[in-house]
Parts: sequence; C-alpha cells; structure tokens
Amino acid sequence: MTDLQKDYYQNVEEIGFLKHVLYSDTDSIYIVIPADIKDLAAKEKLELAKRVSVDINNEIQSYVIDNLFKRANISPEHNMIDFKTEVILDSIMFIPKVKKQYAYKMIADGPEIFDTPITDYKGIQVVRSDASELGKKLLKNSIENIILSSDIKKKDKLKYILDIVNATHQEYIKLCGEFIFEDVTISSKWGKDQTTINSMKLYNFITNSNVFLPASAGRFIYCKFGNIPKLRNSGIDMNKINAISIPYSYDPELIKTKFQEYAITIDVEKQWGRVYTTTVQRIVDLVKEEAK
Repeated sequence: MTDLQKDYYQNVEEIGFLKHVLYSDTDSIYIVIPADIKDLAAKEKLELAKRVSVDINNEIQSYVIDNLFKRANISPEHNMIDFKTEVILDSIMFIPKVKKQYAYKMIADGPEIFDTPITDYKGIQVVRSDASELGKKLLKNSIENIILSSDIKKKDKLKYILDIVNATHQEYIKLCGEFIFEDVTISSKWGKDQTTINSMKLYNFITNSNVFLPASAGRFIYCKFGNIPKLRNSGIDMNKINAISIPYSYDPELIKTKFQEYAITIDVEKQWGRVYTTTVQRIVDLVKEEAK
C-alpha cells in the first residue's frame, strides 16, 4: 500500500482532501478465513485478519491496476481502490429470500476488542413497531442464542429453535387467556387508518365510554365476533372490522366481562402472526435447510 493509502482513512475527513474527487463509493464483503481458529484469542484473530487484509488488498490492487483499469482505459493515477478490515466476526447469519438482512456477533471493531461478542443487526428490525414485544424477544433469542451461537452444533440448532418457538407459543396462549396484552399486541393510533379507528370506536361502544378519541393510542388485537346483531348499534360496518383496540391502562376482568357479553373472542391464530413474524419463519426455514 502507498503512503496515501495508509493515511487515507485518517486524512479523508480533512478539509480539502477530497476536493478533486468526482465520485466515491464503499461496499462491504464478508470473508471466511479457511482455517480452524476458534481456539485463538480475539487478539490473535485480529492480527491474523490484518495479515489476510494486506494479502487481499495486494491482490485487489494488482487486479484493478494491471487488468481492470487497462481494459477500461482508466489511468491509475486518477483512481484508487482500497480494501480494509473493519470488523472481526465470531459468526454471521443472512436471512434467506430477502436482501441486506443479516446479523452477526462482532469480537473486534477496528482496534477495539470486546470481552463479550456484540450482536449487530443490519436490516433486521428488532425494534420494529409492527411486531409485539414477545415477537421481538423470540426473534432476538432465535438469532443470538441459537443461530449465532458457536456452542450449538448445526445439526442440533433445529431442535433448539423449535423449543424456543414452542415455549414462546405456550407463553403467548397463557397471556391471551389471562387478557394480559402488553407483550402480545402492537400499538395503534387513531389517525387515518379506518380499521384502527373502528377498532377504537368498538371499544368505546362495548364499554359505553369515550376512552378513545382522535389521536388516542392503544393496543391493537385481532378478534372474532360471534354476535354481530348485538354490535349493530355501534354504527360500525362489522364487515370491515376484525380487531379491537384496548387502552394501555385497562382492567383485564372488565375486558373479559365485556367480551363475554358481546361474544367477542381473541383470534389467537391471527394474533400469533404479531409474535411469530415472517422473519422468524424465514430463520426457522434457514435452520431446517441447514439441518438436511
């Protein structure tokens, strides 16, 4: 590497350093070191990665300058490409069938070495608003404790992940049965979405209250309605509603009573989709495929 390349990452933020640059871009690649290094200390892995980085950079420079630039009639004097090792990973997982969704456990970031690997997510919304808290917990447990775990053999990961899914489902059923909605629902807000507005109006109707008003927020839960005629006076088109919203602060016993009075039941199968999301299903499918 030239002196310019060695100092590039320190100088690039200096005023005027890039004044003649017309275009620049970056991209990432992940390289598996084809050697058994799991027993090496993190510091040794970092040193190995640095040595590999130099070799890779030399190969890239040789190919680009001696081949690519010549074929494209580009002067090497006015162009530059550089490879740099930024992070060292203990493990990585790519979500199948979607682009740029992956997670990894990082043991070093530049010169910094972590005592405990840090999990980082790219494109996987572990804090997404359309998943319940229980769903976020299931997703993180599946990824961090199973998929990215080096302590579990690949052939055993399917059993472990199915155990977590089944345990989560049992917890989900228990919470629904006890009308404890905090971890199994998503937030809803009275705005432009008519389904959400109707779900809030329905709560007002069955409780004979005005808890929900424009701009109000609550918890959205899918339901089934067993006595439509009893809800006609609500003024809601019951053909266009499949849920009810519950206030953040509520009395579970009151909700149970009102649900029984109006023959409303929780649609546990549909609501489960807020816990067992498409992303979780793709992860399970990935483990099944790797277990073959």
